[in-house]
Amino acid sequence: MLLTQKLVFLIINKEKCSILKRNLNLFKFDYDVFLMQLHKMSYVNCKLDKSRISFGNIGSKFQIIVFTNPFCYPCAQLHRRLDKMLEIYQDKFYVQYVFMSWDKSSCKASKFLIAVYLQHNINTALHIYKDWYGGNKNIDTYIGVEVDINNSEVEAEFLKHQKWVKAIGISATPTILVNGYFFPVEYYDLEDLMNFN
Repeated sequence: MLLTQKLVFLIINKEKCSILKRNLNLFKFDYDVFLMQLHKMSYVNCKLDKSRISFGNIGSKFQIIVFTNPFCYPCAQLHRRLDKMLEIYQDKFYVQYVFMSWDKSSCKASKFLIAVYLQHNINTALHIYKDWYGGNKNIDTYIGVEVDINNSEVEAEFLKHQKWVKAIGISATPTILVNGYFFPVEYYDLEDLMNFN
């Protein structure tokens, strides 16, 4: 009898939790609620020409800027998620990468990733970024990829990234902006944006 009561209690609680979760998701995925949460965050007055390293649809509803470091593990996790989003929803958002560098090694890696984008086609850049953030972080292993990390175009793009990071005061990676606002990671996952298209 006691076991039956506990079982009934657990079933009822599971159903209540399921209903509560469904109602919470209805609230969470209301676009007006999302905008309210987004607009509570700090705003950065930014133009989309701050980085040429970009993928997706520039005319989309969501303009995402990711401040990333080539050797940052959480950044690698975010890149894998963005890769999946680009595979499925590339027409529904636009993402720019801004590479942050703290030391000589990350400066060289940032310049390498910038050069790959500027000196090769987008598909090659996507492939190499996926490989890099998948764990292959040794520039010397990319033998078939000819890049000049010391040319003026790469250097100008690299300096633009560093200048913007300093002007905004970004001190941690990854940092995500959506339409100029810091993304409310406490409430939403980046993939949740696709529910609003």
